[in-house]
Amino acid sequence: MTTRPEELAPAGGAAGQQPQEASAGGGQQRLQLLTSLNHEIRTPLSGVLGAIDLLLETPLTDEQREFALMARESASGLLELLNDTLEYNSLVNGLARLDEAEFDLRDTLQAVMTEFMAQAEERRLELQWMLDPILPRIVHADAGRLTQLLRFMLRYAIRTVSSGGVMVGTRLDAGGDASTVMLAIVLQCRNGLSVDSLQELIEEFEAGSQSAAGRFHGLALDLALARRITQLMGGTLEFEQLRGEVRLIARIPAAVPGQVHLGSDGAGPADGEAPILVVDDNPVSQRVLRAILAKGDYKVECCSDGPSALDAAARRKYRLVLMDLFMPGMDGLEALDRLREIPGYETVPVLALTAEVNPELRQQCRRRGMAAFLTKPIHAGELLETVRRCLASG
Repeated sequence: MTTRPEELAPAGGAAGQQPQEASAGGGQQRLQLLTSLNHEIRTPLSGVLGAIDLLLETPLTDEQREFALMARESASGLLELLNDTLEYNSLVNGLARLDEAEFDLRDTLQAVMTEFMAQAEERRLELQWMLDPILPRIVHADAGRLTQLLRFMLRYAIRTVSSGGVMVGTRLDAGGDASTVMLAIVLQCRNGLSVDSLQELIEEFEAGSQSAAGRFHGLALDLALARRITQLMGGTLEFEQLRGEVRLIARIPAAVPGQVHLGSDGAGPADGEAPILVVDDNPVSQRVLRAILAKGDYKVECCSDGPSALDAAARRKYRLVLMDLFMPGMDGLEALDRLREIPGYETVPVLALTAEVNPELRQQCRRRGMAAFLTKPIHAGELLETVRRCLASG
């Protein structure tokens, strides 16, 4: 099932303009009523939750504590339902807005996954997260909406999976334009549901069927919210059947500030063919760096010390060098100075690699002409972004 942003909009045209305005006005009134009711219910509910928290801080028997925790879980569930109902009505009536800004994509996704790890462990589920190393670190989009979307997708999975695992992956998909990338959040789990049943569930819920929500205890609302938020962000939501498992895929466009989109003019295949020299005395570091750079389709050669790197540079022209600063014998800064003496290497970008976190060292590298400074452990996305940026400006 694929949903498109335009499905949210009522029919346009002059003939449909007045009904659309009336519908928008009615939606605004309903939302105001729901907001008022939400506030009226939230106030006493907050008192209930506060009292339960205080109760849990007092001496209780095991049975009393169990009952208090059950009460708190139920009250928290009610508060969550209130929030979701208000959010859904805001989305349905076209009153929800985006608040786009630059944010750290990895940190945002990691925070949500960490939040749900505990829930998965309580249900004895294995929650796995895979992040494509070529994802940009910084994107321009609505971080709050992205967080909501991932939460609703994870809630759907944890509510329906009784045993086994839940796999969540985030990758780049084809799409976008010269300034955007297409993020794909892929959730895969085995829950006994089929694509047809999930599609029917959402359709029944959107049509106002009481049986849809009642039978699945909030599952329909989670999926409907995930779909609406995806559409609000200009993306699509799809279900795929795969070997007895259901795969839920949300595709969302996001801008990459100051970056050139993969596959656009001036990036992509041309840079992917650029030979890169990695200079590091640690074999494990070499393997890790080689694997990360391979994700960007870069050709890589490795050297274990400064002299062998200089010999390699004298035989072949590299477009970029990754240089470990602390190596036995000739260190990275000395190797840099010697490298600049080789014809053709006067302006080749050299990136400093080190496990040392030292502001003075960073300044020293900048003064000596290092193009960038990367601290170990190296984040794959950060490394690939830095390499692409240096190659684009070189």
